[in-house]
Amino acid sequence: YQRYSCVRILVISESPPPGSKPDFLYNLRHRDRLRKTLAKFFGLSEEQLIEELVRHNVLWDMAVRCRPPSKGSVEPMARECSYITKLIIEELKPRRVIALGRIARKQLNTVLKNCRYVPEVLLSYHPLYVVRFRRDEVANYFKQLREWLDI
Repeated sequence: YQRYSCVRILVISESPPPGSKPDFLYNLRHRDRLRKTLAKFFGLSEEQLIEELVRHNVLWDMAVRCRPPSKGSVEPMARECSYITKLIIEELKPRRVIALGRIARKQLNTVLKNCRYVPEVLLSYHPLYVVRFRRDEVANYFKQLREWLDI
């Protein structure tokens, strides 16, 4: 508990992609599109990205903590994981929570209705959504995200 009591910023993004893949933001042994994209737009290597998140007390979490079997199962799984998000917020008491993506935003809104501790909340699109479908907003989006993360 002591190690994590210094979390200043909690990021909640969508779940890992469906399927039996071993990728995850913190798993440097396997390729991860989110980590690669963040590193690219922040001008860092993937290892440096993780180091910066840790150094600046940013914990990147997921709305669904286990890999969903299909895209359709993500939202029900996020509902089932809501109690974990609530517990993390109440125990770690981050100064700021950033929800990235529709499911993460929906989960956070539900959790905060019953939460004893309510941090500053910022809501936005998921980074991979912006890269794929809102290309004209990419530069501003990643500039804003970097400011929100304080890195």
